[in-house]
Amino acid sequence: MMFLGSWVNYMLRVNMSVNIIAMVPRNSNSTSVKSECEALENKTNNFYNDNLFMSREWRQREGLATFTWTEQQQAYVLSSYFWGYAITCLVGGRAAELVGPRLLIFFTTLLSAVLNMLSPQAAQLHYMVLVAVRFVIGLSSGFIFPALHDLLARWAPPNEKSKFVSTLLGGAIGTVFTWSLSGPLIERFGWDYAFYVPGVLVVAWCLLWWYLVHDSPIEHPRISEAEKKYILDAIGHKVDQTSKKRAIPPYKSIFTSSPFLAMVILHYGGVWGVYFIMTAAPKYVSSALGFKLSSTGILASLPYLARMIFSVIFGAIGDKLQVFSAVPARLNIAIMMFLGSWVNYMLRVNMSVNIIAMVPRNSNSTSVKSECEALDNKTNNFYNDNLFMSREWRQREGLATFTWTEQQQAYVLSSYFWGYAITCLVGGRAAELVGPRLLIFSTTLLSAFLNMLSPQAAQLHYMVLVAVRFVIGLSSGFIFPALHDLLARWAPPNEKSKFVSTLLGGAIGTVFTWSLSGPLIERFGWDYAFYVPGVLVVAWCMLWWYLVHDSPIEHPRISEAEKKYILEAIGHKVDQTSKKRAIPPYKSIFTSSPFLAMVILHYGGVWGVYFIMTAAPKYVSSALGFKLSSTGILASLPYLARMIFSVIFGAIGDKIVKMNVVSTTFIRKFFCIFSHVIPGLLLIALGYTGCSPILSIALITFSLGINGSATITNLINHQDLAPNYAATMYGIANGFGNTAGFLTPLVTAHFTKNGVSLLAYFINKT
Repeated sequence: MMFLGSWVNYMLRVNMSVNIIAMVPRNSNSTSVKSECEALENKTNNFYNDNLFMSREWRQREGLATFTWTEQQQAYVLSSYFWGYAITCLVGGRAAELVGPRLLIFFTTLLSAVLNMLSPQAAQLHYMVLVAVRFVIGLSSGFIFPALHDLLARWAPPNEKSKFVSTLLGGAIGTVFTWSLSGPLIERFGWDYAFYVPGVLVVAWCLLWWYLVHDSPIEHPRISEAEKKYILDAIGHKVDQTSKKRAIPPYKSIFTSSPFLAMVILHYGGVWGVYFIMTAAPKYVSSALGFKLSSTGILASLPYLARMIFSVIFGAIGDKLQVFSAVPARLNIAIMMFLGSWVNYMLRVNMSVNIIAMVPRNSNSTSVKSECEALDNKTNNFYNDNLFMSREWRQREGLATFTWTEQQQAYVLSSYFWGYAITCLVGGRAAELVGPRLLIFSTTLLSAFLNMLSPQAAQLHYMVLVAVRFVIGLSSGFIFPALHDLLARWAPPNEKSKFVSTLLGGAIGTVFTWSLSGPLIERFGWDYAFYVPGVLVVAWCMLWWYLVHDSPIEHPRISEAEKKYILEAIGHKVDQTSKKRAIPPYKSIFTSSPFLAMVILHYGGVWGVYFIMTAAPKYVSSALGFKLSSTGILASLPYLARMIFSVIFGAIGDKIVKMNVVSTTFIRKFFCIFSHVIPGLLLIALGYTGCSPILSIALITFSLGINGSATITNLINHQDLAPNYAATMYGIANGFGNTAGFLTPLVTAHFTKNGVSLLAYFINKT
């Protein structure tokens, strides 16, 4: 009945949007879009209105009036319902609490139905009389949905609420039904019947409502005792089921509640779109797109049918999974840490591919194509057949490209890391002081907006872009130290390696970004390779703020069992209660041999990672001769391999720790063979591959891939040394390590200043 109540409410709400098209036929001088739309030239399609150039003379009953209201007068008629509706919505909930939703809905809906059937007579008196009638219908209807929500609160068990709420979108079906019915009714009987028939149906529903519905399970005469007990036990004392008149709502607390105000803003945005389509869609479909009136209602109602279908689907999902509370809170944290690394790398690495299109190579640039017979096979679609010619990538008309030198490009590529290295040093301490949740949210959001401003910065001057990238680096430098602080608070010791492997989500971020950038550049232009990642990162920030909290103690949705498990597993190694921790013992840190060894180890690993990050796209495109659309995919393969190996080695590390067969120190030292020694040897071997692009890509991929074992060496070692100051220690190590980020592009630029060749890259690597 709640579903049908929403249905009939919308019947009286939306019928005017179709009816007014027949009530006010367009005159012969009205402008038609038919001449603009080639799709409407097919006169054989029965959907289309073949008389679109002529006066809209719908078939009407003899003696039935039509009107010559102006567009402004029609707007008053269409909007008058909502003037009244908005007023009584404000007090509808309180009215339902006082008199009961059953009586309130019955009376107001019956009044609306009668007034709806009087609308044709009102229209013939004067359009303002119709405006007044529609205003009163809106006043009556404004009580309905607040009262239905009061009924829902009394009847819906918590684990069924989403499905109950989806019944309130029955108005979608009411819209589909009314708009589909109105066209045939108008064309067969006249526009007045499009008021009479819905009115009669609503009166019939009112009688059914009065018989079937009662205010609460306690008052219902036909409910079983078992069902009554189930509902009352499930709802508990959250809702007063006994009293007819409830206490006065705490209006001051309501209007000063941030969650409530946020919900109001969110609701307004959604309702704006719904009402725009509701009032404008029928006329748009009929007048702008040229469909016949009999088809207008059906086509314009399709969005509402889709809305109803999706409401049922998402309602069921919400009740079944209870969204994110169906999985352990620490798994949510791990997933968001993984995605946090992902989006951080999206903003870090996109420049490496984008700059290839921003600075096309000129016709005098030296190509390695003549050196490599392997690239002579022009039938291979991966290869760039125009390697001897100027690199004219397909760009949107008017989109600028640049003539920056190799040195200037090196400044652009490295500027991110100048800022990144600075804030890495203090990022851990900042996270310990303000909390990782807020720090990561604010800095990532700032980085996303600056990333979307990068195309404008580049067009001003390359140094403006350098400055923007520098600030993005400053903001991003806080992220990983803060993630390590979050890890220290959430990861039980026997799960730490797996948690650390989530911090290599940047590998997938690199794969995703480089794979996406090439097609975006070639289809839309290089500026879209900044805009799209920026929008995705903003969306992630919203999700982060909702799902992540600084510690198990602060998380509102964690189970008591999981909270107890995490806190007991971590013990007193990490202070979970205090927002501001003690000042780290910097002197002890900087004079600690294990810490200094970890910094050196970290620097070696980061050098290899950043060399591949900044140089690989240009190496694959310019030295090996692959097309730009393939460059991002091929250059990102090493990062995909790194992510896969990080998960494998992370699981191995946790398993060994759990088995307690060797010491933690032995694990950290032994696996350095895989994380550092083997990758270094593979990079050296890369210099001897010559003109074998497949072998070159394989060596790069496995070099960085095996470095994924760093999850159980340098990337986790600070958690062993001092968990309470893990963020500070990682920040210091990463700050020094990330100087490689701006040194590698400068070194690469020095060796490739006379042209990009295999020899130049070989010298650089060795």
